[in-house]
Amino acid sequence: MAGGRVTVVLRLYGELNRHLPPGQCRCFEQTIDAGRCVGELLAGLGVPAAAVDLVLVNGQSVDFHRSLADGDRVSVYPAFQALDIGPVSRLPGRPLRSVRFVADVHLGRLARYLRLLGFDARYDTHAADAELLTVSRSQRRILLSRDRALLDDPTLWRGYRVRETAPRRQIAEVLARFDLYRLAAPLTRCLVCNTPLRPLAPAQAAPRLADDIGSRFSTFRECPGCGRIYWQGSHYRNLQRVVGELLAPAQAAPRRAGRMPRMVTTVAAPDRPRCGWPTPAALMPSAAGPTLDPRAATARRRPPGCHARRTARRSG
Repeated sequence: MAGGRVTVVLRLYGELNRHLPPGQCRCFEQTIDAGRCVGELLAGLGVPAAAVDLVLVNGQSVDFHRSLADGDRVSVYPAFQALDIGPVSRLPGRPLRSVRFVADVHLGRLARYLRLLGFDARYDTHAADAELLTVSRSQRRILLSRDRALLDDPTLWRGYRVRETAPRRQIAEVLARFDLYRLAAPLTRCLVCNTPLRPLAPAQAAPRLADDIGSRFSTFRECPGCGRIYWQGSHYRNLQRVVGELLAPAQAAPRRAGRMPRMVTTVAAPDRPRCGWPTPAALMPSAAGPTLDPRAATARRRPPGCHARRTARRSG
């Protein structure tokens, strides 16, 4: 130490390195004023405290107020959503095993996949960046986005940049990144408004359902938020298959990006909110274009009459 200055060896891990200047080594020496603490060191480098989950000084976990001495070796780690580090001092002091998300406006289908698996995923098609940051801070939600600038905002609580572009690959990426497979609780959350479902007695469901649905099915669930009623309709097996595919950790080649099997469709009377289990609209973006009916997609790829033209050519 000379002239009231000390030199420490600093090592940043993972996405924290993107806060360093281009070309900066991940492990480097940093000279600071004597008596400075960990928090001041990181602030001087532009590393937001919200992005840091663990700091080790000479192998011991410390908080942001730990004063630094000459020769200290400082290791700084990002959020450990995918690892169990319970015995050490996690700086924010907020456990992340009750994982909650907020998705930006471009990740609507990813949010619906998360809801299908039982995860709390807030999504609003009209949410501005400022609102997303506020929700992340106030509700302790991990912001999912592909916008690097949004995730670099210093006011963000937690964030993750989704690399994949196809929804089925996006949900596989998020499940793997946060190690969510064992935390999944499929078919327990409303796919439309994200509210946890509650059991509904058949006697209470029957007056709100048309035809013979009340007598054909014995298990119902209700969304307290939007009033929708869910039951195991004719496409429930397809839905279970989708859940099984999403929760298979070894899934290497998912089906067509974003393609979902057709599910039970019901049309509710204006005064009777209801739906099957679940409705196709619950899994598709609200402002989507044409339907994803596989038969309709086949019809678009094969113009009418093409088979007849091929037959005519072979016969000629």
